[in-house]
Amino acid sequence: MAITRRILLVSVLVMCLTFALPTTVQGCDAQCKYDDFSVVVDYANYLDLDGDSAEDDVLTIARVYRDTQYSSVLKTKIFSFVQVPSGRMFHSIVNVNGDYSNLVITIEWFNTAKEAGWYDLDIFVIVITTDGAQFLYTSLSFDPPEGGDPGPPLYPDVEINETVSLS
Repeated sequence: MAITRRILLVSVLVMCLTFALPTTVQGCDAQCKYDDFSVVVDYANYLDLDGDSAEDDVLTIARVYRDTQYSSVLKTKIFSFVQVPSGRMFHSIVNVNGDYSNLVITIEWFNTAKEAGWYDLDIFVIVITTDGAQFLYTSLSFDPPEGGDPGPPLYPDVEINETVSLS
């Protein structure tokens, strides 16, 4: 229930920022190119990351990059969501303080690939620059295991909230 409230709160926050700051948001599959910013999913698949001999972990690698002639980046907030076939959703929030030209986000989702079917990765990015805000979005669907645990999921809710300072 707490995750549902958090997701609702994040959704309302994004909607409020969308109405407050005039900009356009476009969706795309795996790669988006905006005026000066891009978000790209480089990799999303399942494998054994935690060494338990079960390929039940998901590795996602995404990039946020910008044109070097654009204004300085002050802060970036990255919201990542993985939805498993049963509808259960895992999320991660990464805060980055500082300027960059190419930012690689690698997230290891432990014990989440336990079901057969299509998994959805959605990434929302808010980039605050000296000239205003940019909103980026990309999504990717992938199909990890062929078999899986037929019962209810046996893993806890996952929440990651990380702040990284670049200097």
